Amino acid sequence: FFFFYNGPQVNWAGNAYPDDLKLTDFNQPDTLRGYKGDTYEGGILVPGLINWPSQIVPCVVDEPVHIVDWMPTLAAMVDYTPAEDPKWDGMDISPLIHQADSLGSRPLYWLWRNALPTANDCRWAMRQGDWKIVRYGNEPTHASDWALYNLATDPQETTDVASSNSAKVAELHALFLIERAYDIPNRMISPQLVVP
Repeated sequence: FFFFYNGPQVNWAGNAYPDDLKLTDFNQPDTLRGYKGDTYEGGILVPGLINWPSQIVPCVVDEPVHIVDWMPTLAAMVDYTPAEDPKWDGMDISPLIHQADSLGSRPLYWLWRNALPTANDCRWAMRQGDWKIVRYGNEPTHASDWALYNLATDPQETTDVASSNSAKVAELHALFLIERAYDIPNRMISPQLVVP
């Protein structure tokens, strides 16, 4: 298994390792908006490779998955059953890998923040199918807090269509509230959730 966990990092201050050089503008995204640390596609849409001769038939899969899917998938692929329910965030995507089934449309959720976040350091996203909501700033407590993008027609996320698709924004915001509620016990950020 080989996969990236984030998009490109544009600059690097260096000095993290003995021969670590300072680099500027060395890694640019292709056509997608965003970089490492962004919740736009340029920060989160990355390739992955799986090679398991005699177990996986070579193919190309373009269905979106999430990094949290790998643990339950690996467990299923090696027939591991935990003694207790592990409460994994992801799902077993081995049927997709074996070309047996599609995952269908499911919500995918991202939250990014610095260790000591300020309002502008927080980045949020929720995707279902081709639709994605994005928020930079304070926690989105209302549907109107989001920008909305249709990734099928606008993969670069250049045109916010929230004002003309309020029902879709409200639908995705409701999914966000469900996913966000799983974070609350961890106290990642003090929640201020308001149902749409």
